Amino acid sequence: MMVVLTETTAHIHRVFKYRSVQMPIVSIFSPPPGDQSVITKMMENIRDAGSSALKTPKDNIWVVFHPLQHYLNDPKIPYVTVKAQAGREASERSAFVEVIANEVGRNLAVPAQNVWIQYEELNPGDVWHGGNWANRKDLR
Repeated sequence: MMVVLTETTAHIHRVFKYRSVQMPIVSIFSPPPGDQSVITKMMENIRDAGSSALKTPKDNIWVVFHPLQHYLNDPKIPYVTVKAQAGREASERSAFVEVIANEVGRNLAVPAQNVWIQYEELNPGDVWHGGNWANRKDLR
């Protein structure tokens, strides 16, 4: 099972075609919680509060939950990767990862400080979407 929270595909294509690629992609890896209904709410909260932290529209943030079935290390430590466009201020990045840590911790019943987050900046020239590189000026 993989849960993805996005707007419609047509809308996402419009975002990429008419604006530079702003979107961070948040991928959460964790054993599924006992109450699976918290997953969607957690993802919505990350998208909504993350939008405020990054000063970007909600539809620019993608959130994906990957339930782990097999793991070698402590299963109570959620692992989160964030792939985002390079160039944001340190204060924006910090506010965003704090939102993620707090929401993941609260919804998966672990202390926020135990949520492991890797924030990776992507250059637009390294992102391919819609048959083109994201740094093509004619798509902005």
